[in-house]
Amino acid sequence: MATGLIKITVFIVLAPVLGMALGFILMVATLWTFRSARPSRVDALFRKLQLVSAAFYSLGHGTNDAQKTMGIIAILLFSGGYLGSEFYVPLWVILAAHAAIGLGTMAGDGVS
Repeated sequence: MATGLIKITVFIVLAPVLGMALGFILMVATLWTFRSARPSRVDALFRKLQLVSAAFYSLGHGTNDAQKTMGIIAILLFSGGYLGSEFYVPLWVILAAHAAIGLGTMAGDGVS
């Protein structure tokens, strides 16, 4: 149990540092790649890429929210004896949680 807590603690510190370093590297690479491009061309391209970025961001956010839902449903199924002696998250629970989050987002539900 102590090794699990150590891993969690290390990655609580390490994850933001890695994220910042990778973000900086991507920023420098982007600036270097488009250093001689016309601003209007870059603006048009980045406007389209912003939609792609927003879609991936929403997908990641929804996936994280769905994991909370999946965990609760799986714990209830396990506690009720519906999963047998081994704990796992059934595929139908994963798909149902993702669908619920996705449909809620599509319908404009701002709760998350």
